Amino acid sequence: MPKIATGELRPLANGWEARITLEGRTRKSFILAGTFSEDAARERTAAMAQIAKRVRRAGYVAQLPDLLEAHRDGAGGHG
Repeated sequence: MPKIATGELRPLANGWEARITLEGRTRKSFILAGTFSEDAARERTAAMAQIAKRVRRAGYVAQLPDLLEAHRDGAGGHG
């Protein structure tokens, strides 16, 4: 059974940080914009991890950091 990508959520003084695997064992930290509860931040981190997993499989690792930056606040870069 495939492992579900969840990312890592870390508390900060004024919010949350999502750590997402980019490639291999390389992770990048993303400060979650906006005001998130812990549950909402965990959901956002898991969503970002799933996006990263799909993008890695498609072979677009170089574009992954910019794509995740656009999705870190939940807007998805649509506005």
